[in-house]
Amino acid sequence: MEEILKEILGELKTLNKRVGKIEEGQGRLEENQTRLESKVDKLESKVNTLESKVDKLESKVDKLELRMESEVIDRIRALFDGWQEHEDKFIDMAEKVDLLNIKFDRLDTKLKQVP
Repeated sequence: MEEILKEILGELKTLNKRVGKIEEGQGRLEENQTRLESKVDKLESKVNTLESKVDKLESKVDKLELRMESEVIDRIRALFDGWQEHEDKFIDMAEKVDLLNIKFDRLDTKLKQVP
């Protein structure tokens, strides 16, 4: 009977060591889980900050689009209208120069005919 008790005691010691190792592993797991939860909290905070910055950026882009539509496009349209006006004047002046050239050629021809 004493031998059986010694065997049981030996097995209990072995089990105690195993339980101790399991408890150590459990402690490490809990520490790792705590660190992981902390990192997840930091990540959530950074994601929230990023979302806030993206919202601000979207707002600025919307304002920029509105400004482009209202100011820049109007200015481009005004520049184009001005260019078109100059182009029309240039064409008109070119036609007048052509008419003057024709008149000049006629006068030159008449002058050459006069003896």
